[in-house]
Amino acid sequence: HWPFSAFLAVRGVAGMFSGIVPTVKAYIVDTFEAEEVPKVLAYREAAGTMAFILGPALGGFLAARIFAAPMFFSAFMSTWAAVLCLKVLPDPSGPRPQSVGLSSKTSSKTSSAKHAKPKPILAVPLFLFSFIWACTRTCFHSYFPLLLTRRFELPLTRLGAVLTGISFLVAIVQVCAFEFCRKRYGLERTMVLGTFMVISGLGNLVISPPDTTLPWLFASAALYGAGSALVSPALPASLIRYAPEGRTGAFMGIDSVIVNFGRIVAPSGFGLLLFSNYVGICLGPVKVVTVASAFAWLFVLVRR
Repeated sequence: HWPFSAFLAVRGVAGMFSGIVPTVKAYIVDTFEAEEVPKVLAYREAAGTMAFILGPALGGFLAARIFAAPMFFSAFMSTWAAVLCLKVLPDPSGPRPQSVGLSSKTSSKTSSAKHAKPKPILAVPLFLFSFIWACTRTCFHSYFPLLLTRRFELPLTRLGAVLTGISFLVAIVQVCAFEFCRKRYGLERTMVLGTFMVISGLGNLVISPPDTTLPWLFASAALYGAGSALVSPALPASLIRYAPEGRTGAFMGIDSVIVNFGRIVAPSGFGLLLFSNYVGICLGPVKVVTVASAFAWLFVLVRR
């Protein structure tokens, strides 16, 4: 048996080569028309959500037969995906239709000005929001199961049903509702709507007493999940619009670094609160920073 330190070392090496997310986002921007980018980003999020639903079940099925089988299966699927990308996906640097985000060369100057990219410095509030959002999601995913089992004494069978149900809801909202909200309210307002849904869901969980019924707990978590399904694709889609021409990949890389830093900091910070033996308090600071970021984002929209 290898020591735990060896596992951490191997996991660290694997993490060094897991920069696929910013690359995929940059590829989507370079390949699809600007009007289609938010929808495709939502589909990408939905695909990831479904993977998190099906992956543990498939991994458990394989591990029950050969313990190391999930690792070999993951390696095979990653290699297969790389080959598909190499052979099937078109090269976005080659010839393609009219430039993304512009109507055509015959468009009027007014239309061109309308689609002109804002200054990259305006992306700073979005980078801050991205950090806060990463901390919020990490806290919820890490401590929500503990909150259900310790504070609300939910059995493991019901816990699994709640988590699976929320995941399915997130995928449905990403595929069916995000594009409707974006076209009806706009990208920024869709993100603000999702943020306030997240705030409401977390707030309900914080103030709920230990004897809260299961339907109310699920409704509160589902409200968070639906808001998360709106924010997750809207945030990178908004950030991309501030990227300088030809620097989308760099912008997505910066955002990835910020998100990963939030994922590192959040578990350690909120984990210290667990020593108080009150898991629900872990969601309190998240509610505060999320409310603050939502109002900050609204302020930016008003100033614009």
